[in-house]
Amino acid sequence: MKRIFNLVLLYCLTAWYFPAKSLAQGYRWQQSDSTCALLQDEKVVWQLNFSKSQDKPFFHPLRVGGNDLTMERPADHGHHRGLWFAWHKINNVNYWEETHDGVSEGRSKIADVDLKLNNDFSAKITINLEYGPEGKDVLMKERRILTISSPDMSGNYHIDWQLNFKALGTPLLLDCVPTLKRNGVQHGGYAGLGYRGAVTMTNPVFTASNGWTNSQNLTGYGENADWMDITAQLGSANGPAGGLTIFDHPKNPRYPSPWYIWYAAGEHVFYMPAILYNEPLELGAGKTMNLRYRVYMHSDKLDTKKSNELFKQFGKK
Repeated sequence: MKRIFNLVLLYCLTAWYFPAKSLAQGYRWQQSDSTCALLQDEKVVWQLNFSKSQDKPFFHPLRVGGNDLTMERPADHGHHRGLWFAWHKINNVNYWEETHDGVSEGRSKIADVDLKLNNDFSAKITINLEYGPEGKDVLMKERRILTISSPDMSGNYHIDWQLNFKALGTPLLLDCVPTLKRNGVQHGGYAGLGYRGAVTMTNPVFTASNGWTNSQNLTGYGENADWMDITAQLGSANGPAGGLTIFDHPKNPRYPSPWYIWYAAGEHVFYMPAILYNEPLELGAGKTMNLRYRVYMHSDKLDTKKSNELFKQFGKK
């Protein structure tokens, strides 16, 4: 009996201590009918935006140490939404670029959103989406599960993306506009999980799991890697180091993914795992496809050993 009492007491103390510890760090939830955010000391750490009038759920801002990692809808590319997922073309209809009213010719409509916000400031968010041209039949459905970790003691956290697609009554061709030539063949198209970096990120360095690094202006790349990171000075040229790593899951189609980069110093920072970089992807009527990614926000310099460990951990899930 005494042992049971001690176990119950330990459980109660643990349940009390960890939420209190998080609260002592100034965290709290904030919600509206189209947003969900984690705040620390009244400043947004991360915010998910899911307005049904605008399609395409996206994260902005994403921050570490109070510094921005994302940019939302810059003037040069108004369809770039911080951290977001979008197909480019489905059966030759554009789901990527947007018109003046903020939506694409092909709609990625949000059907419903379920929020599970936990006392330890982790979250699990489920979003159902329907894809199809405006006014026409739905061609594909998606069930998206976003699992967001609690921030650690350094303020680092990650977002796991699980995207489950099902084609309905029509075979689908997922395609994009080739932008580059590779080995004399027009390739280099992009679609999928995209990241647009904050304008306040300076001296960024891209690093891939294959050992490749780059700090020069670049459009393309296209080599395969398990993960890619961008680390920069945040807030200003003299600001602290921090960045964002995207991990491809070993069970994804076409793993390891080619990576697409569009970077010009002082102008734009964009990169993504580009599943359609080399060729389109077919999804037969009634068929399903699953994609998984992890995005890790870190408030320090890249630690390659830790990134490889995180990749192994993610790959086991």
